[in-house]
Amino acid sequence: MKKSHKLTALLLALLLCLSLFGCNRQEEPEPDPPVVDPEPQPDPQPDPEPQPDDEPEVTVDELTLSETYTDENGEELLRVSVTAPSPSGSEAMEQIAAYYDVWLEDIRYYCETMLTETAREGMAWAKESGGVFSPYALESDYQLTRMDDAVFSVIRDQYESTGGIHPSYAMLAETFDAQNGGRMSVFTLFSSMDEQAVLDLIREKVLDIAQRKLDAQPDLYFENYETLLMDSFDPLCFALTDSGLTLYWQTYTIGPYVSGVQRFDIPYDELAGSMDEQWMPS
Repeated sequence: MKKSHKLTALLLALLLCLSLFGCNRQEEPEPDPPVVDPEPQPDPQPDPEPQPDDEPEVTVDELTLSETYTDENGEELLRVSVTAPSPSGSEAMEQIAAYYDVWLEDIRYYCETMLTETAREGMAWAKESGGVFSPYALESDYQLTRMDDAVFSVIRDQYESTGGIHPSYAMLAETFDAQNGGRMSVFTLFSSMDEQAVLDLIREKVLDIAQRKLDAQPDLYFENYETLLMDSFDPLCFALTDSGLTLYWQTYTIGPYVSGVQRFDIPYDELAGSMDEQWMPS
């Protein structure tokens, strides 16, 4: 019996020790999860700047007037053949095209009224006098001498036969600002100079060329051509080419009929420092 009590006491003591050991044992904390570096992100990129639309392509079509005018009997009075440029692709080009639209309509009106009536009178006179009537003629064609971001430049040759001894010839020129479509004066090319200074410069350059022509052909000009030169100068009648400034003097202005239209080409390098850089070809 005593033995049984001792055994029971030992078991209780053992349980008490185990219980105390369990209470004093600290619970080990769970390890923290490993720190994972975030994946690197690319730097934010700014939104792309809007790109301007491509510059519209400039194209040049052709205006034409081709007519034969006759009298009530079907006899030919007048033949007309005229062409002119008609550019498109920008507001400036449309304005230039409008200029030539108006010009062509003016030619049409001139032919249908004044020139046709003059031809009719010429035919009647020829029949009354026993002569031969040659139909009148008006012809005009053009050439683009320079077309870029700065200028649109045109020269036009014009031929008119109205029954006289000689037909008339003319070389006409127009130069337009390619940015706004306005027709330019030669003074526009030299914005840092006053008009008289520009005239003096042109006179100097043209007289130098004229003298070289006279050396080769002494009867080319009238004796007082130096005075006539600037008296008959038209500041609107000029063209720009890839190589320089081109100026025209019409038949009879500085020389006899046989000398024809006089053309003077002034290279750009002779105008450097005077002519605005913006009008030089790039």
